[in-house]
Amino acid sequence: MNSSSKTFYSKINSIFSEIQETSNPQEKNNLIRKLTIIIWNELNTNWSRKYNIEEYALEITNCIIQCTKLFKKEKDYEFSNYVIAALKNELKNARKKENSYSENQISIVFCNEKDEETYVTDFFSVSVNYKKNISDEEKYFIFEELKQSLKILDSAIQKEKENKELKSAFITKDILTQLDKKNFLEIDLEKIIALEKQFSFLNKKIWRNFFSERELPTQEMIAAVFGCSKSNASKMMSRFYERLKIHAKKLHI
Repeated sequence: MNSSSKTFYSKINSIFSEIQETSNPQEKNNLIRKLTIIIWNELNTNWSRKYNIEEYALEITNCIIQCTKLFKKEKDYEFSNYVIAALKNELKNARKKENSYSENQISIVFCNEKDEETYVTDFFSVSVNYKKNISDEEKYFIFEELKQSLKILDSAIQKEKENKELKSAFITKDILTQLDKKNFLEIDLEKIIALEKQFSFLNKKIWRNFFSERELPTQEMIAAVFGCSKSNASKMMSRFYERLKIHAKKLHI
């Protein structure tokens, strides 16, 4: 890292420390604005050949703001590494899907049931096909996004008045299906297993059985446990995911 880069990273970390220390909302907003300008100038100078920076102004600004909310000091990670990894990830996805940006940076594709035999929720599209050999900072950011997605689901399921346990069982199955399908399990297996303790809506039996036996129940098996037909359960979950779309838009996590 050259001296110019060191100065840039140092400024970012210094301003972020000030953001964390202040309790004054106006002062915090001013510092975030200052942080955004510094990062923007750096990107405009050094990233403009790879990305059309002007085209992604909204994505960049929102990403920086969300990073100031989501980052938690862990191991040797610095905020500067975290926000740069986040921006790289955001810009790559924005370039692929220019109209798919979500305010909480979690691009959720909801249940699209093709037939009664196919019921899979593409829940974590932001890190589709997670690949090996990415940086620790990128892994950290991806894992934080995963937790934010689960927070949205947790909040949504708590608002349900009926059949919470059945819905939680189906959701747990869908989550595990996608974690496995998208290779999320290669990010940090121990941390992912431990998510069960952080999110009470997850069905413990299904979760634990998957990580011990690598098996998941079928839709029909889950429905039978709760005395429900597969067809009715499918309709119930489709309606739930439609409500989740609305709920996610309101949260702005």
